[in-house]
Amino acid sequence: MFAGGRGAAERVLRDTASDEELARYQSALDAEQEASEWVFESEARMAAAPDVEQKEHWRGEVRKARMTLSEKTAAVFSELRGLVPAADPMTAEQILDEMRPDEALLTFAFTEYGSVALIARDNDVHGYILTDDKDAQRALNDALASLRAAVSSRASTDRSPDTAIAAARSALLPSELLEQIDGIKSLTVVADGTLTGVPMELLIPDIPIAYAPSATIAMKQRNRPSDAETGLASAVIVGDPVFAGAEEEPDYPESGLLLAMVVDDSNAAIAGMQRGDVLVAYGQRPIASMDDLRAAVGAVNEELATRGGIDPAARTVSAELWRNGELVKVALAPGSMGVQLDQRPPAEGLRSMKFFDRSWDQQAADASALEQVRLYGGALSPLPSTRLEATSVASMFGDGSTLLVGSDANAPNLRNAVKSQSPRVLHLATHGLLGSSARPLLASLALSTPDEPSIDDTGFLTLEEVLNDWGGSLQGTELVVLSACDTANGIRQGDTAMTLPLGFFVCGADTVIASLWKVDDRATALLMARFYANWLGKSESVRSIDGVNYDANAPMPKLAALREARQWLRSLTQDQVDAIFASDTSVADAAARGPAPRRGELADPLAAADNCPYDHPYYYSAFILQGSPE
Repeated sequence: MFAGGRGAAERVLRDTASDEELARYQSALDAEQEASEWVFESEARMAAAPDVEQKEHWRGEVRKARMTLSEKTAAVFSELRGLVPAADPMTAEQILDEMRPDEALLTFAFTEYGSVALIARDNDVHGYILTDDKDAQRALNDALASLRAAVSSRASTDRSPDTAIAAARSALLPSELLEQIDGIKSLTVVADGTLTGVPMELLIPDIPIAYAPSATIAMKQRNRPSDAETGLASAVIVGDPVFAGAEEEPDYPESGLLLAMVVDDSNAAIAGMQRGDVLVAYGQRPIASMDDLRAAVGAVNEELATRGGIDPAARTVSAELWRNGELVKVALAPGSMGVQLDQRPPAEGLRSMKFFDRSWDQQAADASALEQVRLYGGALSPLPSTRLEATSVASMFGDGSTLLVGSDANAPNLRNAVKSQSPRVLHLATHGLLGSSARPLLASLALSTPDEPSIDDTGFLTLEEVLNDWGGSLQGTELVVLSACDTANGIRQGDTAMTLPLGFFVCGADTVIASLWKVDDRATALLMARFYANWLGKSESVRSIDGVNYDANAPMPKLAALREARQWLRSLTQDQVDAIFASDTSVADAAARGPAPRRGELADPLAAADNCPYDHPYYYSAFILQGSPE
């Protein structure tokens, strides 16, 4: 396998190809460069257009330029076919030869008219027809879409996903297929269609599952020897980039209780209270915590009960709210307000609420998210929790790490850090943006916005750049973590999903951890800290997962480390979460100490919502591991 990407493949071509082949490749390369310059020029002209008519003209030119660039890039890759792993798929026989006796490979193929599953195990391949007509395929897609909707949104945390999980499992995994994976110790999944957005761990919870963009990459990555140095080597860690165009934040209150929901026709709704308000006083008593609110409600009720003779209709309770930077007073009827409260600090909850309510990708329409941000007036919200995550990860590597946060988290600095020496770990905590069906290579990660955007620094790291320009920069890199939204999603082309992980695999990375949907900043910081503590052997107590015990300070395999971190995150109580973030010690230290995940069956999300805030798939199952699980 050439783990050097397009650059390495090009070097092989130049060393081995005939003059005719080289001339053809150079012609394709020149055409691609010309098309790339046309794209950049037309984008710049559109951004600078003085009126609507000119903007529309150049918007049309941008579309044509991008289409041309996509065609020219495809022509370049066709000349390199066989030298890039995604372009040279292995045969079924080759895949079976590479597999271990205790593992299985499960691949899916979805079309409009039906779908099939293939499972490779024990030197044999079995095929299963899942659906064989449009109606049945539509029903399968609906079941998977319903499951994703139930687990991929913060709004879904008020209901149990069990029904959706059961329906998807029944539709996707016939009993004959499940029998084929009985007894295996590890499973690799190559998903397709609507299944690409669903974590298979929810459907097959008892078997460790790794993923891959293709069966070819799964086998080649899994079995190639690692070039990484022993011990703690260098890490490049990025977090909290500075984005241009984001609105200035209001002066958020330091204390109070954030209203996550106001029930229709409730006392709160009648009084004019709204989602996003912060309750700072009740009955003229300041409110900083749930205990304060309980005490204030009790005191007010006692006062009202001793007034006697007062018309009940005239009894009201004064309350004070923070709303969009101003204090608002309302008069409430006594009794239950009819609100759901967010237990996080108000500033953190309001930032997150703003992001999820008004995020740029909801406006993307036909454009990719990257195009929306760069060309159509979208803005990226700041991600302050990613700085906490990045510094926690960096603390585990100590002097061996390069930490790029704030304005330093820019494209040139990242490029230089990676290309100067292949890091053992590359951790990127930022926004993830999807490509489009026309331009799948625009899948990207947002970096700090440059003062003067150029063709060398647009403020984004795209899949296109990683494939084309990073070459062998990740030779020996054991792990890339894309701690951002939607980084495991992309457009499938033939054997391979055109996602960000693909680019890092082609450049040499062994393993990529990526996300299936938008993720919660706080939960992600905890999950990542626990994962690294497990993997790097910084745990202060025994870790147990999948029937295996790992001694304190013993490094764990990557997939086991991630699975234990998920269980730990699920088991945390609200008091434990509050204590971790209120402590003077780092999140990394707290994750290293633990508590151990609770034994037995984990509680239903409905029952655990107050006590275990992250015991819902939205929080713990967003990140999947692709490539080598070791």
